[in-house]
Formats: sequence, C-alpha cells, structure tokens
Amino acid sequence: KAIEAAPKDPRTYSNRGTAYRASGKLQEAIADFSKAIEMSPDDEMAYRERGFTESIQNQFDAALADLDKAVQLKPDDGFAYKFRGFAEIGLNQWDKAVADFTTAIQKNPDDAQNYERRAFASRGMKQYAPAIADYTLILQKDPNNTEILTKRGYTYSLMEEYEKAIPDYEAALKIKPDDYDTVQRLQYA
Repeated sequence: KAIEAAPKDPRTYSNRGTAYRASGKLQEAIADFSKAIEMSPDDEMAYRERGFTESIQNQFDAALADLDKAVQLKPDDGFAYKFRGFAEIGLNQWDKAVADFTTAIQKNPDDAQNYERRAFASRGMKQYAPAIADYTLILQKDPNNTEILTKRGYTYSLMEEYEKAIPDYEAALKIKPDDYDTVQRLQYA
C-alpha cells in the first residue's frame, strides 16, 4: 500500500525490500532495492541492503560491488563496512574482512557481532591471538554466551592450548548441556 501511495519514492521500495528479506523473499527484496537504486542512484542504504541480501544468497562478488558503492557514498556508515566484511569472508578475503570489521567496530563499538566476525576472519588467517582477544571482549560483556565460549575454546584448540580450551567448553556445557557441537569439541580437546 505504501508503494501505491508513493510510487515515486525510492524509500518505499527499500522498505518493502527489507520486509521481503525478513520474510525470506530474497529475489523480491533485491528487485525492490534495485528499483530504489534506479530511482535514486546515490541511495547508499539501497546499495547496502541489496549487498547484504546478495551476501545472504552467497552472491559475494555482486554484494562486494554494492557494498563498495555504499561505502563510497557514505563512508561513515558502520553497517556498510560490517556487511562488506560478510561478503569478504564469503570470498575468503580474510585481511580485508578484518579491516572492515575493525572500521565497523570503530563506528559501532557496542555491536558484538562485529567482534565475533572479526575473530572469525582472524582465525581464517590463522591469527589466533587477535581472535581470542575479540572473543574475550565479548565474554567480558556477556559471560554466559555459550556460542562465544565454544568458539574461543575451539580457537584455543587450534592453538593446541587444550588446558585453556577445556574450561571454555565446560563453562558452555554448564549453561547449555545439550549443545552437541560443544560436546564434540570437548571430546577432541
């Protein structure tokens, strides 16, 4: 109905695109973000949201192009860097992902997902100490985060520091005893 009321307003297409994405209609979302861009070629949000949606579909090259444009149009948008980091991870561009998540953290320091994804990218480069540092920062704010406890434990395991991995796995299992992934990782530590 919003598009019927304002068919020439690109924001209505972006808004509907966001709703489509939330409901799993990714092609429709991309079509609406594309329409918004067609109507307003400097619409940073439409590029950012289309790029994020393309990442969800594993269309990382297309996502990267859109997210590069979003960063170019609005370099202070932390979400554009965050979403570009997702695409870079999908392309195994670990160093670029670390850089983009670092920028996203500078712009949105309270978004724990930026730290978690930067840790993942650091791990992809086999730089385990920075990954541990990011997981530890998250756990300082959220000590019962079983997912992060397990990821930090796994990173310690990759470093063959099993004496540090085991307490993380055990702490996660105290909170969530039926977590199959953590149980499996503990068995191999």
